[in-house]
Amino acid sequence: MMSVEKITAERFTQLQQAEDLCLLDVRSAAEVRNDALPGIIEVPVDQLDAEKFRAILQERNHSGPVYLICQSGRRAELAASKLAKVIDNPLLIVEGGMTAIRQKKKPTTGTMISLERQVRIAVGILIILTVLAGFIVSPVWFGVTGLMGLGLLYAGITDNCMLGMIMAKAPWNR
Repeated sequence: MMSVEKITAERFTQLQQAEDLCLLDVRSAAEVRNDALPGIIEVPVDQLDAEKFRAILQERNHSGPVYLICQSGRRAELAASKLAKVIDNPLLIVEGGMTAIRQKKKPTTGTMISLERQVRIAVGILIILTVLAGFIVSPVWFGVTGLMGLGLLYAGITDNCMLGMIMAKAPWNR
């Protein structure tokens, strides 16, 4: 089992400028289209198969470290736990993910709305509609608004957003 280490975004950007790195981006396809580093291997964490990734590394004849990137670092940690049992390459998680890399002004590509922003927009629209329905149709709709609040609370506490996972599978995010 290979060890997993963390690397700061600052150190990562320095290394990336100096050499060609193996970058595994485990965000959703929409997030990658919106904001991606050049030369990444794109595999969303929920679709990551360690054996298939090992085959990709062997095909590329890459035995060096693999740098794991996501939006903030949590999905990269999940990916590392999947990969550490199967591949022999050192795994380095970029702390803070793309958020931290962006703060270091590393050029990225993309024009899509991020998945996080899509979720915020969807929840905002749903809350407005259910509050209006509560006033116009039936007060029962206020309960639906409350359930959405509970969903947001759960997502904030666990860092696991079910709506985000559902929206990641939407056709415009593939």
